[in-house]
Amino acid sequence: MHETKSPSCSDKVTACNAMKNFSSQLRAFIANAPEMRPLLCEGNPLTCTVAVVGINPAATIPFWPFWSDDKGMDRASWVTAYKALRNGKLSRSRAALERFVPQVTARVIELNAHAKQSKRLASLKREHRTTDVLEFVLGAVKPRVVLCAGASALSVVQGLSMPWIPTVVEARHFIYWGVEYERVLAERVNSSLYTMDAGQFC
Repeated sequence: MHETKSPSCSDKVTACNAMKNFSSQLRAFIANAPEMRPLLCEGNPLTCTVAVVGINPAATIPFWPFWSDDKGMDRASWVTAYKALRNGKLSRSRAALERFVPQVTARVIELNAHAKQSKRLASLKREHRTTDVLEFVLGAVKPRVVLCAGASALSVVQGLSMPWIPTVVEARHFIYWGVEYERVLAERVNSSLYTMDAGQFC
């Protein structure tokens, strides 16, 4: 039976420095723009191995108040603020993600093809349909599995250069998910991770 070693002080310092460097570069991309949400995860995004990519954020909850250069993203508090803004209700997309994420056996980061908020893609101006934030975050995190929610998100991801070659999983748009679909989708993601792990020891 293998013992799991606790991170050493030097490991913690290295991780902290890496996150601060990530944060500094991220700020250069989006500055203090409250209408942009570059990512959503619990804690350090650099330790996430699964990325879920949508097309663009609809919620107006800002990002930076829930970010710490030392601890990363406070996803739980962000979701609480989201619920408070909507009188305790979740959108269909958010509800789907809240059911799905806990079923994945790895750390998950939520991303969007376009980081600028708008209620729907059609209302997002063309000059804001950039993928630079997505490319930066993906390149920094290098997730092993990238799940694309919807054809538009898939098209964007397929057009990116990802030299670490993740497994790309195509899925329906969030609004077309459901409890059973989410269960099967989580099993597919978990199976992909397991297969990749097994392949390392062949």
